Amino acid sequence: MMACSSDLPEGCWLGDLTREHPRVRAKVLSLFTRPGACTLSLVLLTPRDEEVLSYIRSHGAVREVRDEGSPVIRVKHYCPLAEVFAETEPPRLPFSVRMGKAEWYHPRERKDLWEALRRKGLKVSVRRERERKLTRRQREILLRAIEEGYYDYPRKVTLSELAERLGISKSYLSETLMKVESKLLPEALLHHT
Repeated sequence: MMACSSDLPEGCWLGDLTREHPRVRAKVLSLFTRPGACTLSLVLLTPRDEEVLSYIRSHGAVREVRDEGSPVIRVKHYCPLAEVFAETEPPRLPFSVRMGKAEWYHPRERKDLWEALRRKGLKVSVRRERERKLTRRQREILLRAIEEGYYDYPRKVTLSELAERLGISKSYLSETLMKVESKLLPEALLHHT
């Protein structure tokens, strides 16, 4: 597994937004790209407020913003990083953007991707990492827990409420979240100490 990061250039809306509003963290949940066309992204923003949405709507690279009241917004936009992904291979999703830096994973070495990024003026940092090995269901549950505010402080939803919304038992949800946390937290601590 290759862990990649790149500072987004001026003019890329997510880079500009997270530099202008450093408290904002973005997770790109889906990315629909075609070479030479607008990119459609579903993005989870935290925190998400009217000032942030206004900034996004007024950005020159953004063509359309759909806000349906959930933490996730739908954005049509232009971005050099997305253009490269359209021409080569998109990253594993979700990927994050914080303080102007995008971080994503690729399952294998992609020298063609790194070269394409460099041609667009993007410097990329790459390092080999162990596979996280979350199952599809674990990823789904984790994303839903984040979206519903289970990890917010204070929590917006209890374990029981989240289990009910997911249609699973509280004990299964608790066990799944503990497994996910035990896989992700040690790795996160290693990279941030």
